[in-house]
Amino acid sequence: MAGRDIRRLVAVASLRSSQEKVLTGRRLLAGMAAVPESEVVMVDDREGLGAYLAADAPLPVRLIEEGHAEGAGRTVEWVARLEQAGISVLVAVGGDGTQRLVASARPRVPLIPVAGGTNNVACWLGDETAAGLAAARYAQQGMPLEDVGRRHKWIRLQVGAVEEVALIDLAWIRRAYTGALAVWEPEAVAALLLTTADATRPGLSNIGGQLEALSAEEDAALWLELGAAGQGREVAAILAPGLMARFAVRRRERIPLGTWVEQVAEADLTLALDGERELVVASGARVRVAVERSGLWV
Repeated sequence: MAGRDIRRLVAVASLRSSQEKVLTGRRLLAGMAAVPESEVVMVDDREGLGAYLAADAPLPVRLIEEGHAEGAGRTVEWVARLEQAGISVLVAVGGDGTQRLVASARPRVPLIPVAGGTNNVACWLGDETAAGLAAARYAQQGMPLEDVGRRHKWIRLQVGAVEEVALIDLAWIRRAYTGALAVWEPEAVAALLLTTADATRPGLSNIGGQLEALSAEEDAALWLELGAAGQGREVAAILAPGLMARFAVRRRERIPLGTWVEQVAEADLTLALDGERELVVASGARVRVAVERSGLWV
């Protein structure tokens, strides 16, 4: 479902069709095939994209059966099944939401996150052929991860017994329902915790990027509190491709990594992880968050 959410309707974004995803897969496979004796493992998904790619792949492709999980759980399950198949490096095509699900599965192998969604802050935006070549070279040569990658920052979230992670942004949303998941109403955003703030990439992290840059390499996080119009510094940000929105930022603060922050929900609300509303939180609930550099190797 990457690249097919409601933001495609409310923004000026193009649909990531199955045909485009197949072309992305072919570019990845072309790069991998340039490294002799490479083998690709793919899930034989219900939509048939894996089988379609394997049929004319320029290198050996081993298809493995997918399990019985539904919805977002399919992505998490796929990661586990691919690891069980003995992969050396994982390539995931999708936006920030997809990459978050991959990270939540906590794979032991490094990840190349290839852009394929609506918001792609956590993703590689270069040519997919280069991503495939890099994946195959790493798998063949076993280079030290410190020489070719970095550990991802991520947000750890605790609400009672529930624990979740986010890669780029965690948002407090003034809505007590998940709805269509995606966040596109600027007046609904109450606060943001960011691992990255980039003014050139769409998404909630773009709000922070319009104020100050925060790169994936910096050992810090950014906290923003937002209010109604006229209640803070007005910021025009790119919420989704072609969708500009205005936000009033009342407060911003850089937070060191590893610092736990606790908030008590003053009203029923929703927590959005990497741009998608996931958790409904009741008034009075305690929300604990911290940004750590303990995520995946990328």
